Amino acid sequence: MSFLTKIYRDKNGIKIHGIKLPVIINDHGYYLTELIVYKDGLIDCWGLKSLEQIKAEVNSGKLLQSAPDNVSIECDLGTIKCGKFAAEKTNEGFIKEIEDTINTLNNRDTRITICQNAYKNYLINPSKENLNDLNEKYDDLPSHEKVLFEYTEEKDPLCKFIDEKETYTVDRRKQLLKFYFKFDL
Repeated sequence: MSFLTKIYRDKNGIKIHGIKLPVIINDHGYYLTELIVYKDGLIDCWGLKSLEQIKAEVNSGKLLQSAPDNVSIECDLGTIKCGKFAAEKTNEGFIKEIEDTINTLNNRDTRITICQNAYKNYLINPSKENLNDLNEKYDDLPSHEKVLFEYTEEKDPLCKFIDEKETYTVDRRKQLLKFYFKFDL
């Protein structure tokens, strides 16, 4: 969620903050537009809707994170002709991103912070239980948000740990805790 735009709507004189996310609408053509997720859980995408309504539109193919090959996509600037669309997000990942955006707006933990905390707990106490918890939290992340600490998967210590089933020494755990969490073991 790095390129987000903050916005608000007025409800009875109260500002309800929101964050814009890009989306493609499939409605007698393809349209690149914005979906606005608000703090109160309502989502504006061609009208205010509940999260459940948005999930249904994503699952039905009306709201997309990709487009078929060789289509035209309408946007405010004009028409974009796509040969092959390389999507960054899956539909499931997009729904999770919307849920996490609501959590962000309400100052609640997101899947990323929950996973980071599980990693920290594992580094402090590398038990089987903490490893299972970490794997569960990591698996729950949207695929486009699995790099948590570094810019690329190859450098991210958590990605390497999960993918390579790496075993940490006590010194390596201390090093990771100090560098990423400012925590001394």
